[in-house]
Amino acid sequence: MVTKIIFPSWSAPKNIFALTTTKNFGDLSLLKKTFDLPFEPCWLQQVHGNAVVNLDHCQDKSPLTHNSYDGSYTSESNIACVVRTADCLPILICNKNGTEIAALHGGWRSLLANIIFNGVKLFQSHPKDLLVWLGPAISQQHFEIGLEVKDLFTKQNKNFENCFKPSPCPQSPPKFFADLYEIAKLQLYSLGMTNIYGGDYCTFANAKLFYSYRRAKDVGRMATIIMINSSTFSAQR
Repeated sequence: MVTKIIFPSWSAPKNIFALTTTKNFGDLSLLKKTFDLPFEPCWLQQVHGNAVVNLDHCQDKSPLTHNSYDGSYTSESNIACVVRTADCLPILICNKNGTEIAALHGGWRSLLANIIFNGVKLFQSHPKDLLVWLGPAISQQHFEIGLEVKDLFTKQNKNFENCFKPSPCPQSPPKFFADLYEIAKLQLYSLGMTNIYGGDYCTFANAKLFYSYRRAKDVGRMATIIMINSSTFSAQR
């Protein structure tokens, strides 16, 4: 059976609707129709930055209008926060009461620029009451970066040193393999968040399920969405 959708395995409240599409899903513009969403997901013009838009009371929640944002937050029902990825790390956050959510685009540049902090600070809930799911991303084994990227992280926090493994191939300057999942976890821990799930997929290694920019640059994107269900929304989870 072809897998088109992955539902997060986490302890989110029942009113939280969340999923990641695979490369087998097809046209992402069909998400609203496929799941009978009340509104079109709030697509972002992602720029590998650290800005997170608060969609509460936002008059314009139509697709492709939220420029220069790599994350979105809302406490309103039926508003689907969404990010698109093809190796970068999609991060979903909700509170234990199911009244606040966020979706963040965690590429290395966005993580370095503290997009997680910018997303979490919009929550009214205490960090210990937040749940996080780390969606499909490239694994450390396949994510080679240069010394300059490693230095940017380790200069920011020496604890990031353990997130990088030297490449076994002699090179000058040296190369390293970066662990996006571990970088995100360290940042979440530093904010007091310990309810962390996911982190068990590799977009590069699993060509049957995922697009990977590192594997083939001319590819599509997966969508990872999260929404607070209203009593009138009943899409199958």
